[in-house]
Amino acid sequence: MKKNSLLKLLLISAMILSIAIGCFVIGAVAGEEIQLCDADGNGEITAADVVYLRQYFANFDYSSNEEKQFSLADLATLRQHFAGYNFYEPAVKEQGLLELNNGIVLRTREDGSFKVLILSDVQCYSAAAIKNSGTLDAIEAMVEAEDPDLVLFLGDNSWSCNTAALLREYLTVMVKPIEDRQIPWAHIYGNHDSENNQPHYTAISKEEQQAVYEEFAYCISKSGPEELTGVGNYVLPVLEYDSDKIAFNVWGLDSLMYNYPRPNKSEIINKGTALQNSFPYDYEGLKEDQVEWYEETSKLLERYNGGEKIPAMMYFHIPLQESYYAWADAVSGGALGATNLVGQKAENISAPAYNSGLFDAIVRRGDVKVVANGHDHVNDFSVDYKGVTLSYSGSIGLQEYGDYDIIGARVVELSSEGEVSTYMSYLNDIPEYNNYNPIINMEITENGVTNAANDRYELNHKGNTAENTIVYDEELQRYVVNFAGSASNPGVFNYPAADLTPILYDGFSYEIVFKVDNVNFSNKYVGILDLEEEGGFGLNIYKNGTDTNTYLLYAEVSTGPLKTSGWQSDVVTLEVGKWYHVVYSYNWVSKTERTTALYVDGVKVAGVSLSGMNSKLYREPNFATNPGVEDFICIGGCAQHKTNGINGFPGSIALCNLLPTPTDADTATALSNEFWGIEEDKTPILDLQITENSVINAAEGRPSLNSHDQANSSKVVEYDAELGKNVIVFNGNNNTPSTYTLPSSDVNGLFEDGFAYEVMFKVTSLDGIDGTNVKYHGILNYEEAGGWGLDVHKSDNAGKFKLEVETSAGKSSGWKAEFYELDLNTWYHCVVVYNVTSTDVYINGVRVGGTANITEPYRVPTFTGGVSPYICIGGCAQSVASGAGVNGFHGAIADANIYLDPMTAEEALALYNAATAK
Repeated sequence: MKKNSLLKLLLISAMILSIAIGCFVIGAVAGEEIQLCDADGNGEITAADVVYLRQYFANFDYSSNEEKQFSLADLATLRQHFAGYNFYEPAVKEQGLLELNNGIVLRTREDGSFKVLILSDVQCYSAAAIKNSGTLDAIEAMVEAEDPDLVLFLGDNSWSCNTAALLREYLTVMVKPIEDRQIPWAHIYGNHDSENNQPHYTAISKEEQQAVYEEFAYCISKSGPEELTGVGNYVLPVLEYDSDKIAFNVWGLDSLMYNYPRPNKSEIINKGTALQNSFPYDYEGLKEDQVEWYEETSKLLERYNGGEKIPAMMYFHIPLQESYYAWADAVSGGALGATNLVGQKAENISAPAYNSGLFDAIVRRGDVKVVANGHDHVNDFSVDYKGVTLSYSGSIGLQEYGDYDIIGARVVELSSEGEVSTYMSYLNDIPEYNNYNPIINMEITENGVTNAANDRYELNHKGNTAENTIVYDEELQRYVVNFAGSASNPGVFNYPAADLTPILYDGFSYEIVFKVDNVNFSNKYVGILDLEEEGGFGLNIYKNGTDTNTYLLYAEVSTGPLKTSGWQSDVVTLEVGKWYHVVYSYNWVSKTERTTALYVDGVKVAGVSLSGMNSKLYREPNFATNPGVEDFICIGGCAQHKTNGINGFPGSIALCNLLPTPTDADTATALSNEFWGIEEDKTPILDLQITENSVINAAEGRPSLNSHDQANSSKVVEYDAELGKNVIVFNGNNNTPSTYTLPSSDVNGLFEDGFAYEVMFKVTSLDGIDGTNVKYHGILNYEEAGGWGLDVHKSDNAGKFKLEVETSAGKSSGWKAEFYELDLNTWYHCVVVYNVTSTDVYINGVRVGGTANITEPYRVPTFTGGVSPYICIGGCAQSVASGAGVNGFHGAIADANIYLDPMTAEEALALYNAATAK
């Protein structure tokens, strides 16, 4: 037998023999088998020993008749000779499996852990679009929040960069937050990266793109073996912190693009038949040669690593069929073993119709614990299936479609114990993430108009420029732009808007200060701030009939799949010649709710609530029917298929800001107050302080309390041992209660924009409440044909009472009332928040309910019969001549405070903690 043939046999033997076998057949010479036997059966001989014998028999003289003997002592000598020698190192080195670009070496942290951040579907169209869409901000926020050891881009990294120069410019922006932090990063390709068809033609191949990627200092992506299908099939070994042993492998594969031409679906072989799904036949998916390469390379690295299984993750763009099987099994009960389903599936799983067997290979090998893919932007679920976690990463890109509740990145972690796990990290969960960088921050000086927003486009001055003038306005004490609008050729400022839809999609707001000089325009309407063309939004002026002193201000947003029926309009009547501060907000509240709100001088004057997942989405403008006209926002006219806009504005603009986030009522009021120079008074209306000698309102500058003790009723200050503080004990009478009242004429109109109150109380008796003549008793009350109140109702259950929370909105039928059944003789801390469009109720620091979608305005209470408005503590504030209230309270009050601002859940909890601290 030739020596090389014997060596091959030896190598094969090394792969298949184990220490449990007593004799190793290592070859044959002259028809005789050569055996190495473990005579005493103690398992001394290992499979690795057979590999060592390769060297011994390679130099054996087979022409000699010398007896072929090899003892265990010889084996011990052989073992010592080859101690520390790795027979697989030459193959590993030859394939360059341990070598990464730019001499970078990946290592675990000192404790053995390693963190990978996966960013999927960046998918912007240009370097500028990454910045202007907010995607760059999102990437930086995720990298900063997670502090990864490696960043991976999960395909569809770009779309339409059709030259190397454009791609280089694009990538320079995309990876800047990573390169600046000197973090290694890698990528694989998706179906759009080198797509050669519309709508975003990409002319350069993956090979050309790969060369550009590898120019970057911390890029460690590889083209992979040339003989394999695709570009970017590689493994990134992560070595132990202080040795060259592999601790973790990161596998990247190219899941290719599309089937060209598309095959007939009936001819497609679908190997995955455990469950049925109509998989797309557009996507090519992984091929068998890639699967085989992974298996063989995984085995080689395992042998190189001393035979120990190497934990690993794998990533590629297009999902596997098994992602569908596992999801479907998990949601139907897990009969096939799928468990731990986390996250959402909001669109179809776009797996290829052909299954090349990668998942089966992963299960066989047992090294890959997490598989990550992207492609379907609004899926972010993970599910455990046959020992593997199959996971999506929600899109990080903000220029293409997405679910803005799940914008973020997938994290894969190797623990210090060698366990591999994964979770989604969401942008919305990063407190310090700031996407409040304005899109437009119009700055007007005597020298011109600029956009002062960072990293945004400049404003273009177009149209009838001679008629636009910058003047100093004495009333406002600032420079403003006067527009002399022309229907056909208005003087406007334009902002490029092609990148804006993904930013505006989940909410936006604008702040603008303007006045209208006249309504003698011949058009149906004129524009102030406009991005309308079969979609978008606009702030426009309509005539108010024949009245030349007033006009109708329309704040519009386009929603839903239909055209004209999809416009939602908030309308208010304003006066000609008067300056107004206007804030408009469009908000994606949830997957089933959108809201709008229009504020004039800090007060909400209109708003709508839009329900329905699909019919009320923001609809992007469509300028495509007029080729050559770019999408733009128009300041001082209407943006409609004209280079300069139409329907010019006859008036002046002093301020214009467009934000990529919605604005709440408090912010709108604060912006208005800031502009007008109004210092907002946030002093509490009531700050009840109870001492053994007095009960006072400690709120600075607010009225003092009046005390009323009516017939057969009383109140007294006592020390409560349970609370460790002084409290007021009320013994109320239905008709003439004992109360404290607070004159409120000067604050009667201050509750309209939101408020909150807290009360610490316990109810001791329901005496006098019969449910018919006397329906309730009051704890803290400001009710009379409007207002709000906290009242006690009778319960059908012994030892219980019903707490009623009421707020008046709209007409007499507009009371928003909620009931909570509580225990008698028990202290409760209650916080009630009114936030213009909703209420929230917190008991003992926990939110127990509230009313959403309040569309009617708060109704100010009206006290008749010459009685001035007052707030009643320990009874109900109703129009009685004495102003002492009715329906007296039976119980005790430890705290009562009224605030002019709504508050958050965290603030409500803080109040509870403070109130119960002894």
